[in-house]
Amino acid sequence: MPIFVPTSPSLLLLLLSSLPLVLGDPMFSIITPNILRLENEETVVLEAHGGTGNIPVKVTVHDFPGKKQVLSSEDTILNSANGYLSTVTIKVGAHWSRPWVPRPLWVFSPFQSLTYEPCPFLSPL
Repeated sequence: MPIFVPTSPSLLLLLLSSLPLVLGDPMFSIITPNILRLENEETVVLEAHGGTGNIPVKVTVHDFPGKKQVLSSEDTILNSANGYLSTVTIKVGAHWSRPWVPRPLWVFSPFQSLTYEPCPFLSPL
């Protein structure tokens, strides 16, 4: 039996990216800054592809690696009224990091049963 092998990387990417939609599960996207700056408002973009109904999302920033402190937390709802696209603004206070040492943070965003954990760095600038 012959095996189908895509001949171009674009076709392979298209096939892999559409797999969850074929299975009926929505796909989720989160866009975070690479660096979170102390005392600055930073925007996080959330999107549900193929979502239905209301999808509540909480974006939480924790210390790294222990995840013992919540440094920022914001809620939003993805629904048909906002096109399953929303932004939240997060802000990490300067009181959290003294003396200053550059360090990564956890950014949590649970979408239904999926939790996404990008790890941007914290900066004083």
